[in-house]
Amino acid sequence: MSFTRAQVAKALGVTRTTIDNMIQRGHFGTDRRPAPTAKYGWTTKDAVRLATAMELSAFIGGSMASMLADHANYDSPPGLYLVATPHDWPHLRGVWSGETVTRDQLAKDIAEGKIVRAAAIINLDSVVNRVVEGLLKTFEANGQANGSEEN
Repeated sequence: MSFTRAQVAKALGVTRTTIDNMIQRGHFGTDRRPAPTAKYGWTTKDAVRLATAMELSAFIGGSMASMLADHANYDSPPGLYLVATPHDWPHLRGVWSGETVTRDQLAKDIAEGKIVRAAAIINLDSVVNRVVEGLLKTFEANGQANGSEEN
């Protein structure tokens, strides 16, 4: 099933202009996974990627947030977190890396001091649930989505 950009915006509680601006500024959509277009529509996974990038952009730059959101593993079992940490490279300031980890691994990394300086931690279950709930409400309010199959 695919959705329009307007439906995704409503589901996420933002305006369509906000999404358009993120795409135009390069804060959503990367070479690896471009932003959806009106021609191809938005899947639930695209909406989750956008919501994750929006949450990360509160901590780090929009382009970096988009790249890290692309690496989040949304199809895995529940209980995963996206952990973004800054690199200590003096010649490349503002570069972050991300990985998807379980709650147990996250707790272990914190206890062992692997996450020392800073980290942005996103509960992927929370993001997925919020997006799916928003899309369902939008779908019910509009009575339909575009009807094509999700990739």
